[in-house]
Amino acid sequence: MSISKIFAAKKRMIPKTGANLVGLDDYEEPGEELYLIGHFPSLQAAEKAQKARKKNLPNEVTYIYEPDTL
Repeated sequence: MSISKIFAAKKRMIPKTGANLVGLDDYEEPGEELYLIGHFPSLQAAEKAQKARKKNLPNEVTYIYEPDTL
């Protein structure tokens, strides 16, 4: 497992503006686990979408990344 590959994958998910809702697929190879669910104009909108997804997919692991996530 390459930590630099994982870090690079996370960096690709960090938006320049707004917030990204990102899912984690732990069956994928290191550096390929993250996938973009959606981009939102604000943290509040991303949190609302995350909460709505949690109702339908309670076991899905999600993260919200903002421009200052690093």
